[in-house]
Amino acid sequence: MVKRCLELCKVPLDKFAVEYLRLMIGQGFSLRYLIPLALEHLKTDIFVEGDLFPGDLLKNVLAVDTDFWTDHKQLWQVINELIKN
Repeated sequence: MVKRCLELCKVPLDKFAVEYLRLMIGQGFSLRYLIPLALEHLKTDIFVEGDLFPGDLLKNVLAVDTDFWTDHKQLWQVINELIKN
């Protein structure tokens, strides 16, 4: 898993697939860069899926450590608005 994540660190962000986001966010890599990208996908389809199941990206975003959300309150507000709607 770590080897795969390290390989993905070399992929340009504009080439990141939903599955890459799901995997990297699930492992806690580069959250301050990847969460905003994930939110853009979630705005289009809240249940967008990587390779596992519908909503797998949302599941990993919501599982991010609370310390991240405490430091990034605006992003937390965005995800809460998406869920409310």
